[in-house]
Amino acid sequence: MASESTNARNTHDAFAPDNRPLACKIIQMSTATAKLVSDFEALRIEEKQEFVREIIHRLPPWDSGPLSDDVAAAAGDALAAMHDEEERAS
Repeated sequence: MASESTNARNTHDAFAPDNRPLACKIIQMSTATAKLVSDFEALRIEEKQEFVREIIHRLPPWDSGPLSDDVAAAAGDALAAMHDEEERAS
C-alpha cells in the first residue's frame, strides 16, 4: 500500500522490456509528482502540448543503449496492430 508521501497507479500504456504490457505493474510516485500529473490532466490540450515541449527540452541526454532487431520488430508489430484497430473503428 502507498504511504502518505507516495501514490500508486497502474500503468496501462507501457511495455516491459519483453514487450508485455505493464497492466498490473504498480509505480510509486511522490505526492508532489501526483499533483503535477493531476494538474497536467486538467490543462487544455494546447497547454499540455506546450508543457510537454518544455519538459522534453529540459530532459538530460539519455541513451537507452542499442535497440535489438527483436524489440524494434515487436514495436513495429504493435504499432501496425494499433493502426489496423483504428482503421477498423473508423
